[in-house]
Amino acid sequence: PGIERYSLTSRNDSCSWDCQNWGPYCGDSLVQTNHGETCDGSQTCSVDGNPGTKVCKSNCQKNDRDAVAWWRFETLASSKTTDASANTNDATCISTGCPVVGEGKYGHGLAFSSALSERYLAVVNSPSLLITSSVTVEAWIYPTDNTSLYQRIVEKKGSAPGSRSYDLEFNASSTLHNIRFNLWNNGLQTAVVDSNSSIAINTWTHVVGTYLRIGDNHVTKIYVNG
Repeated sequence: PGIERYSLTSRNDSCSWDCQNWGPYCGDSLVQTNHGETCDGSQTCSVDGNPGTKVCKSNCQKNDRDAVAWWRFETLASSKTTDASANTNDATCISTGCPVVGEGKYGHGLAFSSALSERYLAVVNSPSLLITSSVTVEAWIYPTDNTSLYQRIVEKKGSAPGSRSYDLEFNASSTLHNIRFNLWNNGLQTAVVDSNSSIAINTWTHVVGTYLRIGDNHVTKIYVNG
């Protein structure tokens, strides 16, 4: 513990390196503010002479300051999984049963069953989740069934009761088993796009839906493993 030599660009110029193999110590105003590091408080160190804490634990991770929400699903503690963005859009299990933490594509993940009580986590409505001019929704998915249609991956409710704002869903077609990205405005569907390829079950697939509005026009796309 104490003041340690630090470098943004070279591990050889630092006394030690964090577990992300990325570099910055956090805890003082410089690195915590500029890089959004999550601190574990295990040791005292410094970048600029101000007391700080060093990131060096097995599950230390960097907050994403560009994302409005990022659910890693590494844990489900007290029925909640923490948002890894800077917006604290934590997702909570509000049913009697909850998804189970299991093996993920990287690290852990959550297994959502077909039981109604274990199908979803809920996030409190937040201005950060509203679409202004563009949105990107992405996820690693591991579907185990393609008989049930319209399996929601991410869904944002609209302002009117029963309405939706946007969603990314699997199995939009009983024959193609594809991905669909939907967007609505005041209850009216404004954009919808389907992937051309089928999504295999019992394997990991990365899916992305993007929407960009330019004036009165918009571009909506889906990416599968790309």
